Amino acid sequence: MKIVVGTDGSPDAQRGVEWAADHARNVGAEIVAVYSIEMIYPAAPMAVPVLADVDESRRSEAEIALEEACAPLREAGVPYRAVIDDGNAAAAIERVADEEAADLLVVGRRGRGALGSLLLGSVTNQLLHHTTHTVVVVPPAKKRTADD
Repeated sequence: MKIVVGTDGSPDAQRGVEWAADHARNVGAEIVAVYSIEMIYPAAPMAVPVLADVDESRRSEAEIALEEACAPLREAGVPYRAVIDDGNAAAAIERVADEEAADLLVVGRRGRGALGSLLLGSVTNQLLHHTTHTVVVVPPAKKRTADD
């Protein structure tokens, strides 16, 4: 079994990585962790998208962030690979999932709510509406209340 997990190093994405690590350990799966460096589209009409200063420094930062994000995979002792992809995060996760013939995609949910996701966009929503792969969406951590 092969699991592709998307991460950007955020706490909500980390919950997805942690869930994937636990699940992979239970079912004997391999994980491919995907970190995307987003593209910037120039303001000029008909301009070709260019990578926004994806120099060695930015790529090094991405490698460090991905290495840190993969800590739960190492701790769980599951086989994994880490991939940095240039471009839209949802498209990158989908592309890697297709290339790897993934059985499962795992992503964290930021918990912005319906309106926030609609206005700001959501990697999770894009994947849910466009992928042919099975997707697990790991919810954000429960916020503690005075009653907890």
